[in-house]
Amino acid sequence: MPVPQQGHECALRHGPAARQRLRPILMTSLCFILGVVLLVLSSGAGSGAQNALGTAVLTGMIMATALGLFFTPFFFVVVSRLWTRNR
Repeated sequence: MPVPQQGHECALRHGPAARQRLRPILMTSLCFILGVVLLVLSSGAGSGAQNALGTAVLTGMIMATALGLFFTPFFFVVVSRLWTRNR
């Protein structure tokens, strides 16, 4: 791997790590989301509570996954830059 230029070391270090972690995060989240779909689509006795709970959990997981995929790496880079600047 070539020696990174000043100012580019952050992207060169964190880019491959983010790509490597993307698949496990998505697979775990999607498996949980697909499991909760059964609660959303349930029918029969007690299905009202299952639908309500399933809808809330499904929406929360979709939002948490989407926000986590975009904001976690962003905040990591921001905190990393602030940390190195203060040292």
